[in-house]
Amino acid sequence: MRHYQIEPLLAQLVKARKTKGLSQGQISGKLGFPQSYLSSIENGRHDLRLSTFIELARTLDLEVILAPRQITPSVKQMIQEFAGEANSDERAFIPTGDDDD
Repeated sequence: MRHYQIEPLLAQLVKARKTKGLSQGQISGKLGFPQSYLSSIENGRHDLRLSTFIELARTLDLEVILAPRQITPSVKQMIQEFAGEANSDERAFIPTGDDDD
């Protein structure tokens, strides 16, 4: 089993939370778990379940989707344009095609 770096995804969740002006306590309260648990997620110390990741993303008005690898450059560009980051050097997390397990 391959392990992808989750840091870029976590950084996007933290950025979304801060952009909304929400504290870890406010988000964790909405989700029904301790602030310390959210802190450990955001700092990459806890390998969370997919259902928790999706619930956390949706709480921040984000949606987790699977897209065909071939269209990820177009999807990334659309997201950056929507967010006003068309010229940003910030990279979305897109797995490379080097691991066809």
